Amino acid sequence: MAPETTADESGIDARTLAGTPVGGPDGSAACDTCNRRLSDGQRRADAPDTDADTVVVYATRARQSDTWALRWVSCESCGSPGGDDALESGEAVAKATLGYDARIGAFALEDVRDIEVSS
Repeated sequence: MAPETTADESGIDARTLAGTPVGGPDGSAACDTCNRRLSDGQRRADAPDTDADTVVVYATRARQSDTWALRWVSCESCGSPGGDDALESGEAVAKATLGYDARIGAFALEDVRDIEVSS
């Protein structure tokens, strides 16, 4: 198991993930684990779901690079894809709120927090 590092040491922080697009056009997104439809709580189709979903995101870093890529998005109930398994080298898990970004016409990550990372 790789040693734990801080987000700052690894080159990933809330600014790295904030604004990352999630799902398809027009605010269509689903949990990659259970396929439940995700919501920002603002879309007309989400009337019964008035709160923005908290999602758990999994990202990996390309070898010998500071570039991170989003690999998995799950609802808070499902959690990260590996459950409580320890993170391997170049992996990160964070929580974020789902929001709709009109500039890209899709959901994006907001309020990224609780970043766990392994170097």
